Amino acid sequence: MKKLNNKGFAASVVLYGASTIIILVLLLILSILSTGEKNVSSMADTIKMEASGVKGTTYQLRNMIVNGGFENGATGWRTTMIATTDELENEVVSNVSKSGTKSIHIYPRGWQVQKLSGAISTGDKLYLGASIYQKASTVNGIHCSLGVNRDKDTGGWYGQFISPVEGKINFTTITDDFVRSGVIVAAGDDTDVFTQIGSDSASTSDGYIDDIVVLNLTKTFGAGNEPNLAWCNANIEYFEGTTSITIYENE
Repeated sequence: MKKLNNKGFAASVVLYGASTIIILVLLLILSILSTGEKNVSSMADTIKMEASGVKGTTYQLRNMIVNGGFENGATGWRTTMIATTDELENEVVSNVSKSGTKSIHIYPRGWQVQKLSGAISTGDKLYLGASIYQKASTVNGIHCSLGVNRDKDTGGWYGQFISPVEGKINFTTITDDFVRSGVIVAAGDDTDVFTQIGSDSASTSDGYIDDIVVLNLTKTFGAGNEPNLAWCNANIEYFEGTTSITIYENE
């Protein structure tokens, strides 16, 4: 009888251990599923690195503007750097777009601005990427750039462009469809930076802007490790909020 009890006890221990393992595995699966697409992507990146033996670094990217695809109309956009309410001076259209269903149609003398959110320090390199569809241009073209409000205590426009480190401030090339372009600037002493899009009074341009992304390259990749404009244009796609990107040593 004693031996039989020992066997029964041992069997109970085995069954208990097996059930515990099964529960832990199920909890692990549920945990993985609950991490969301971004963490699953990071896990896939890790598997890729381990399988190939190539080391990589994953960076968290944050778009410093909201509604860069204009899917929510005027949300986040102002007509001047003084204004505090969302308002459009150009037209959001639903018949032309790079992604989603909408873009903004730029009129001569029409301007939209949005103050960047997030920390910016003097000297930080900022990247602005946008998809531009330039249908016609005779003078100056469409502006898509970063700037500051040089007269904060005065009404009106008073926007001043930040000189680019790489790229150009205005787009004049006529295109058959949306083209991804960008500019990199270095923040000065005024770190209240705005995205500026529009067309000046001397311009007769006709075009559309969609999928605007602004990143603080210095805060993201570290001072001295910021990627160049060509890399940013090729690798940073439009996203809202935050996302991640993995850079491998051999890429």
